[in-house]
Amino acid sequence: MTTIRLSFIILFSIGITLACNRVQKPNGLPKLFPCTITITQNGVPVQGILISLIDPDVTECWTVSGLTNTSGTATIRTHGNFVGAPSGVYKVTLSKTEKTGEYDTMSGTLPSQSVPLQIYSLIDTKYNDETTTPLKITVENKKVIEKFEIGAGVRILIQTINPNNI
Repeated sequence: MTTIRLSFIILFSIGITLACNRVQKPNGLPKLFPCTITITQNGVPVQGILISLIDPDVTECWTVSGLTNTSGTATIRTHGNFVGAPSGVYKVTLSKTEKTGEYDTMSGTLPSQSVPLQIYSLIDTKYNDETTTPLKITVENKKVIEKFEIGAGVRILIQTINPNNI
């Protein structure tokens, strides 16, 4: 009898936890279609690229994005929690950065020594903006699987923050 009670309590607790962790869909969220995108540089999958899908014709803005894993593949999600993308023709923007130097992320201030914080783009910057990216994807009433090759890896300085000038 104790085992049955314990099993019931465990199952009940799991059920409550799952129900409480369920994210409610926001009002007006359109139907979503599964979408995965793979990014490679010179044929090699790239981890850690933020992929954003931007539909210039849509007035109601839903965040549609994903982050590539070790195999260079991202599962696209809408509004951060919901797998898939609404139908539409999207510009695909990509972002992957690296920083050097020191920055105190807890207080938001740079250290007292003269070590500038430098931020580099690890992909060609033309992919960072919807007006310059050549990448497009169409999501319609089916699952979308797309692969983009973005050429050689780069390391382009995009910002320097000098602690002496702050």
